[in-house]
Amino acid sequence: MAPNEIVSPYSIKNLDDTIAHLKRVIGTECAQTIFGKRYWYGRIQQMQATPVIIHAQLGRLRTLLDRLDAAAPCTNRPSRTSRAR
Repeated sequence: MAPNEIVSPYSIKNLDDTIAHLKRVIGTECAQTIFGKRYWYGRIQQMQATPVIIHAQLGRLRTLLDRLDAAAPCTNRPSRTSRAR
């Protein structure tokens, strides 16, 4: 294995469920700020590296990348210190 090679922890059997999960998470308001976009890009790259991935799954992953690119960062999230005590 090459030093920078991406290894997928997913299999063809669990990839659809994982894609569906990411679709929900990335679609949730402000979800991209929980871990940051770099984390979500990395997860998608891992999925793209899954052996025997099919064309439809790659298309769904490309759509997720597009949604992630278009997502604006959440700036109006309440801070922990601003909560009423």
